[in-house]
Amino acid sequence: MSGGPPTPPPTSSKELMDEARSSVPPPAAPPPAQAVPAVAEPPSPDPYTVVFPIIVDLTAQKSHDELVRVAEEAEISATVDASPSHLLVTIPLVLTYLILDQIPPARYALERLPPNLASQPLCIDLHHLLSATYQRDYPIIYARVEQIDHLVSQPDFAAPDLVPIVKTLLNEFIQNFRQRTFVLLSKAYSSLSLQHAQIFLGLASEALIQAIQAHQWTYDASTHIVRPKPISRAIRPTHTAPSSLASFDVVADGIVGLEI
Repeated sequence: MSGGPPTPPPTSSKELMDEARSSVPPPAAPPPAQAVPAVAEPPSPDPYTVVFPIIVDLTAQKSHDELVRVAEEAEISATVDASPSHLLVTIPLVLTYLILDQIPPARYALERLPPNLASQPLCIDLHHLLSATYQRDYPIIYARVEQIDHLVSQPDFAAPDLVPIVKTLLNEFIQNFRQRTFVLLSKAYSSLSLQHAQIFLGLASEALIQAIQAHQWTYDASTHIVRPKPISRAIRPTHTAPSSLASFDVVADGIVGLEI
């Protein structure tokens, strides 16, 4: 127990104010600032998916040169090579090059695909079609076209968005290819057998006869001989007899030279 005298209570106004101030508790500390959550950057849009609707429109318009330009620019600017969506651009690009009869750039478009995409069945079949077209192996060309059409027609085909555009471009390619072949045959032959015409044009007898008539060729049903309509600057053989298998091979090679 302290022996000193007790502290007297405040009496003056100043002392009372000092006492009041000393009795007020200190202000509470502000709550700690909460960290603002970082806003995640939105993922970059897939360049192939973005450009695909444009490619579909250009296909419908048959704007081949513009389709090539758009597709090539998309491939150059893209950074995700191995994405399956890459095929949304490459497959139409390859088929359009085929329509334009530009085999080297079509082959290069396939060769620059990464292994996981280049090994897809559709890419493999397109590679075979390119090789057959380059070599002008007529029966194989038509067989490869049918094989690709059958592949994309399967219900479990891996890229259903590609099916309509593949069928459209494939059909356009084969129509253009046949038309070029009709012109080249008119230059190379004065007559040929119906069987050989079928080899060149990939048509069954009835469909071939209808196509022959549409091109104003003549067909002798008694001899099964087809006579192309002469065109300007036509190259004529020295005989008018139907071609043999040997001359088929020679003229087939000659057609490549004519077309180039």
